[in-house]
Amino acid sequence: MAAAADPRSVDGGAAWVAVDGAPLLQVVTWTGGGSTAVGVDPGGSLWTTTDAATSWQERCRLGFPPQAVAVAATGRGLRIAVVTAEGVLESVDGGRTFTDVPIG
Repeated sequence: MAAAADPRSVDGGAAWVAVDGAPLLQVVTWTGGGSTAVGVDPGGSLWTTTDAATSWQERCRLGFPPQAVAVAATGRGLRIAVVTAEGVLESVDGGRTFTDVPIG
């Protein structure tokens, strides 16, 4: 689900420029000093960027609409958690694959 030209700011929101092909994200979070971001679109597809949102890569389809997303940079890459109405999913390989996180 990509928008024709979603906006991006490089100056804290003072000015905005269009980014052709940027995904429409329902939840998003940043790491790595603001250059790396992870987001999930309303259809449940996970997207990542490592160049301050200049370009986005679709990683996988989770199949569930997101409620929240969290990311942490580790020595092995990105560790990502996504909360959906179905439960919590976790990736330790930068969003290529996810596993269910047992709760309670």
